[in-house]
Amino acid sequence: MIDCPFARPPNVLRPLLSLALGWAIGCASPPIAPEDVARENPPRPVNLQLVPSETPVPLFDWTERVDFDGFRHWFGRREDFALRCEGAPSREAAGHALLRGDHGEAERLTAPLVAACPVDPSFHLWRFAALAALGRTSEADLHRTWYLGLIESILTTGDGRSAETPIVTISNAETWAVLSHLGLTAERHRTETGPPALDIVEVRSEDGAQTRLYFHPAFRALRASASAAR
Repeated sequence: MIDCPFARPPNVLRPLLSLALGWAIGCASPPIAPEDVARENPPRPVNLQLVPSETPVPLFDWTERVDFDGFRHWFGRREDFALRCEGAPSREAAGHALLRGDHGEAERLTAPLVAACPVDPSFHLWRFAALAALGRTSEADLHRTWYLGLIESILTTGDGRSAETPIVTISNAETWAVLSHLGLTAERHRTETGPPALDIVEVRSEDGAQTRLYFHPAFRALRASASAAR
């Protein structure tokens, strides 16, 4: 399987991001602006050497302290990233289960998703929503912590306001998770091959203001280059 080009998530999944997000961060906790996070946490250099598929993935009980920056960078370089994170048939099924309020089924389906791809913020957000609805608060809070940790890690990479300071992502899923977290709706997008490659997204905020954000899909480009060379 190869990585998908920049694309919108399936329609059924998009409402879940906003639905679960409001539950996760609450109305009293507004999202952190990317420029504030990037200013406080300068990004580390990016390692661009691929990680072989046979390299074991850590097994988490979700209570460990995690270097989210380092773990995202390591996982994003995995040769089997697309298979683990973008090829799971249960991804859309989990979305359907949450939308119809079948939280038991959503819990069952999100467990293997976060195990296979622990760096996808949305998987943790959906699992948080399912567990919270089932009254399993302590477990839900662990995935809320992972969701917020992953989002903050992404936002440390740049403010996204220009081609010189893009938000660096390891996947399309991160781009859409960031937009949802910031309360932004994508109006249109274009991709520039660069170098560096850029996904330029025209967005609208909840109050109707329009702007654009720049994303650098460094790891997607790395995996695509490696796939083409094989």
